[in-house]
Amino acid sequence: VQNRLRWSSWSTKTAKMAHCPKSPYDHPKSLTCLSNTDMMGHFFADTLVKFYRLYKKK
Repeated sequence: VQNRLRWSSWSTKTAKMAHCPKSPYDHPKSLTCLSNTDMMGHFFADTLVKFYRLYKKK
């Protein structure tokens, strides 16, 4: 159950992140969209995006 809660909060953060002009993962000093506590969720989403881009290139 806890994992599901975490997943839904990550999904929410990912949705919010989509509206961010810059990625804090690429620009660590401009954490305007996410706080440090959100970095794990952001890293997870960023990894998904990278895999998606790789997949689309094929």
